[in-house]
Amino acid sequence: MFQSIPVLLMALFTTAAGVAPTIDLSHNMRILKLPRDTKPGSIIYRLRGSDPDPGDILTFGVRGDVGNQLLNIVSVTETRANVFLKEVPTEKEYQITIYVTDGTQTTEVESTIIITNATNHKSPFLEYESLISVSELTEEKEVIGSVVVRKRNSSSLPVLFELEGSEKFAIRYLISPLKEASKAEIFLLQKLDYEKKNLYTISIFALNPWTDEEVDTRNVAVLPILVAVKDAQDTPPIFQSLPPVVRVSDSLPLGGSVMQVNAEDGDYENQRNVSYSFVPESQGVTYFNIHPRTGMITLASSTELFREAYSTTGPFVLSIQATELETELIPGLPASSVATLAVVLVNTENKPPRFLSRRYVGSVEENSPGLTPIIWEGPEAPRVVDDDQGKNGSFELFLEDDGGAFSVQPSRGMNELNFALLVKDPTKLDYETSDTKYIEFRIVARETASVRPLSATAEIRVKLQDANDNIPQFTHDIYNVTLPEDAPAGTTLVKIQATDEDSGSYGVVRYTAVNGPIAGNLRLDPVTGELTLLSGEGLDRERIPEYTLTVEARDDQGKGNRNMAEVHITLADANDNAPLFLQPRYDAVLNPDMRNFYEPLRVQAYDADGAGPNSDVTYEIVNGNYQEKFLIEPHTGELSLQAPLVPNPETQDHGLPVITLTVRAHDQGVPVRFATVKVQVHNQEYLNRSISFVIPISVKKASERRQELERGFSALTGAHVNLHSIAFHNSSTQKSVVRCWVSYPLSSTVDLSNMEAIIRNLFGSDHYLASTTKVESISRNSFDVVFWLLIALVILMILAISLCSFTAVVRDILELKNKVAPEETLIHYKEEANVQMNNESRRRPDSRTRSNWIENQQSQVSVTQKNHVRTDEERPSPQHRAQQAAVHLNDPITTSYAQNPEEIPVRGAYYPDSGIPVVAGGRMERAYRRGRPLSPGTEMLVQEMGGESDARRLGNYVVVRKVVRPRLRVDPAEDGVTQDGEAGPRRTEILYIRVL
Repeated sequence: MFQSIPVLLMALFTTAAGVAPTIDLSHNMRILKLPRDTKPGSIIYRLRGSDPDPGDILTFGVRGDVGNQLLNIVSVTETRANVFLKEVPTEKEYQITIYVTDGTQTTEVESTIIITNATNHKSPFLEYESLISVSELTEEKEVIGSVVVRKRNSSSLPVLFELEGSEKFAIRYLISPLKEASKAEIFLLQKLDYEKKNLYTISIFALNPWTDEEVDTRNVAVLPILVAVKDAQDTPPIFQSLPPVVRVSDSLPLGGSVMQVNAEDGDYENQRNVSYSFVPESQGVTYFNIHPRTGMITLASSTELFREAYSTTGPFVLSIQATELETELIPGLPASSVATLAVVLVNTENKPPRFLSRRYVGSVEENSPGLTPIIWEGPEAPRVVDDDQGKNGSFELFLEDDGGAFSVQPSRGMNELNFALLVKDPTKLDYETSDTKYIEFRIVARETASVRPLSATAEIRVKLQDANDNIPQFTHDIYNVTLPEDAPAGTTLVKIQATDEDSGSYGVVRYTAVNGPIAGNLRLDPVTGELTLLSGEGLDRERIPEYTLTVEARDDQGKGNRNMAEVHITLADANDNAPLFLQPRYDAVLNPDMRNFYEPLRVQAYDADGAGPNSDVTYEIVNGNYQEKFLIEPHTGELSLQAPLVPNPETQDHGLPVITLTVRAHDQGVPVRFATVKVQVHNQEYLNRSISFVIPISVKKASERRQELERGFSALTGAHVNLHSIAFHNSSTQKSVVRCWVSYPLSSTVDLSNMEAIIRNLFGSDHYLASTTKVESISRNSFDVVFWLLIALVILMILAISLCSFTAVVRDILELKNKVAPEETLIHYKEEANVQMNNESRRRPDSRTRSNWIENQQSQVSVTQKNHVRTDEERPSPQHRAQQAAVHLNDPITTSYAQNPEEIPVRGAYYPDSGIPVVAGGRMERAYRRGRPLSPGTEMLVQEMGGESDARRLGNYVVVRKVVRPRLRVDPAEDGVTQDGEAGPRRTEILYIRVL
């Protein structure tokens, strides 16, 4: 026991180092009532766990397919998790297991979900706004709304609040004026910006709210709220699509339109009107006008003046200002913005579009997906330019002779445009099928608004880059190989070949692996693909005739795509097994006429090699052919005699010796393999033997049990055994050597199923058990567990035995109560002072004395009974009857019921009817009783009588019995004693029982 103390201490320290997490009792969802119409995706419960170990992060989950199909548990914090309903419940009740783990230890809680048929649920939220409008100018920490939630009836705790959905808002608990409700207010954490986001959806979580607990026991309620941001005038006007350069035709007349600018109020809600003007300090304002409401810019001077000024200063830079039109402006917020543009004077002659390069070269990987862009060579992107102003500067782009492989984006533009080519049809991009490994085509830019549209063309070459898009292909899907099972190491099985259509290193194939049951016996050359045998160990056609393996090939020099093929190896049989005889030795007995065997003799050998010469077995006698008269059938192995054997006159008994034949079995393979076996041929005397038995008893005891040992040995050997000598075994006094002659009949039987009983009868159970008992060592921990289990088992057995004993006693008492006579028994006694019985000498009185005593007793009983009528006071009371007990005794003559009066003191006790002492050292006879007569062996109850008696003590009872002869019986009709026939077998009846 002390050896287990270190183990116990170690377990205690280990337990203290890491404590399993728990799910809080108030948040463990042990019983959850859920309305059937709860929407999937809604939160139905909040779990909360605890872990004494600092720093542990708890993870919650649900066990089983049913639970995972119904629920989804998502962690909220390190110790809390929300339970979501995944689908509409179909059952009335679910039994699931919820668990929490800290990554090392796990705690599980059984949960019952009861689906109720409740509808029209009342919300615990009493006061709230589903839509809250907030100005984007609202300051941080400012309250924007509040909620009031009804408290749970079964809990005195307040409602807890949480807010999710946005980091710009928060919620805090307030003291509610209502006792049955809790209140919280929503406030702003961060500034809002209408232009960035104008609508937020937040969720208010009320934990421990009111529910109708008869049909709904969820501990969380969720309220969705929309927060709308109101725009404030805090953003200046924004110019829309303002080009950096404006081209003015040299033929533009005075007052002609140059361009129109457009600006919009940056505040999208309740936008204000905008007015336009030039910044006075900007260049060239004297040559242009701008309309304050429309933003249209027109030429303010003649073309000649404008041309002269342009030739001197070059392009003009105009600064345009957009200002909001509003009388009430918020101080400190911008109300105007400025944009600049360059004005260029251009020739009015119509010019065609032009590409900045006559030839563009790009590349793309084969089989690239659609919309993959072409990668251009060079630092500049492809560009097309049209110097015309107005509509003449617009153009379109399209491709020619590309076969539909590409598309150009964008396809339309004005004045200047950078374009890109995108993959349209990946199937047209196949490096292996292309002879030139590139695709050449043209791109065209053509005007769209001119009467006579002008165009320009550029050449494009797209190089195809090879991709590792092909896997190695084997010349055969299955390689069939035949290999001798005794093939030497280095034998080449097959040469694997695979090719890859990719180019360069992508097309270089390497053979990387061989997999299968004998892969360790093979080597696959990674370059040539030759599969050779490294070792023939374990190759045995008789055990496993065929193997299926797989070989693997990869392209890209063994690093790329892979493919596999099967190698089916069939082992060819080799003559590697010698014939094996079914028996280590064969015995035969000759008939008395020495012409044949008592039973047919046939030797058999099995060759494990495959069908054919390697397993074709032939038999022959190679030695010991006595008198050359034995024959063996070469194919069946059956032995016979070709002539009767002649006894040897040189032997003392003129009989035959034990003939030992050597039979050889060989196959027809190369090399030839064979095996031999001995065949002993005996005459009829072969069956007599001498056997010595070592037995675990002394020589003296063995001599005393000579016949018993012979019978036991005969049963064990199945022969007739005669014991002829007994001696000590190696000078041991506890063991003996018994030498016996054993004579076997021609046919005998040994009953092995009775062997245990035979050995036990001869030497006892200890010797039998000693030979079969095994001693096993078990660990101390296992022994302790078994020890306490045995202690518990013994306690249970004792309780069961006690219960059975008590039940048996109660049953016996109940059965005996059914046999109680309906009326009490009146008993008279006869004192016999001369009759004494003790423990040493117990004799029955002689017949004459007993006959006289019985006659006197009959006369006394008759007189007393006729003259006396019992009163109610003399009858036993019910309380007195309750003290009765029952036993069943045998004849007191054979059981020696009487005790020596000198050893047990006796006091006289009198029965009220007769005044005769109950016990005074003499015999007792029954006079009569009311009710039915008793039969021999009847179990009966007799009422208790006062005083102690000289009788036998049985447990807690003192019992007085008597011997009754059958001629004395009770006649219920006469209430007296009558004589009835001759005397028969005596019986014992109970006269008196006293409860101690």
